[in-house]
Amino acid sequence: MQTAVIYARVSSREQEREGYSIPAQRKLLNEYAPVRGLPVQQEFIDVESAKNPGRKEIFQNKGYAVTSRYCASDRIVAAKSVRPHLLLSDVMLPDLNGVHLAIQVRNLVPDCKVMLMSGDPNASILLAQAHERGHAFEFLEKPVDPDELLARTERLLGMHSSRQN
Repeated sequence: MQTAVIYARVSSREQEREGYSIPAQRKLLNEYAPVRGLPVQQEFIDVESAKNPGRKEIFQNKGYAVTSRYCASDRIVAAKSVRPHLLLSDVMLPDLNGVHLAIQVRNLVPDCKVMLMSGDPNASILLAQAHERGHAFEFLEKPVDPDELLARTERLLGMHSSRQN
């Protein structure tokens, strides 16, 4: 028997105003699935938006210093002065894809660890192309569980998962 998994996400305030709010998406999808004979097995809601990341608070609550920028070009400028230990980015960005961003940041800060994430199936193509050119990055598929994100971050940075604030 086939089942449905609902994934609702809004990436901008404009989308929300245009009727694509999380509640509107859930309502539409919960009405659509039964009509198609698909019982809903699970629902995922990504409250993260490209302009308003919630992950910042997750890391700050664990004692990390976080610098947040909306577009890739701002992240590159910030990397020059901040010299980050970790770049956490979506693969799909408004002005440059996250793979190219990661390559540019690593050129500026060679020791910077990179974790990319995406829910877009085309992301795997970009990651494979980068890998063929000698660039390997940690990757998480969205939706991302906050505990997994923290655990993978700590592993990538070489920290113990029992990290205290």
